Amino acid sequence: MQLSQPEADHFFRLFKPLLIYTNQKFQVTTGLNKPEDIENCPI
Repeated sequence: MQLSQPEADHFFRLFKPLLIYTNQKFQVTTGLNKPEDIENCPI
């Protein structure tokens, strides 16, 4: 699937908050409480 530039921008704007929401709901890992925490998380 190939997204247009506006669609890709929208996806990446929502991606980190969605990961935080999912982690809070399912408790996948600890230490992720805000989108900025993802940048400090080891892969």
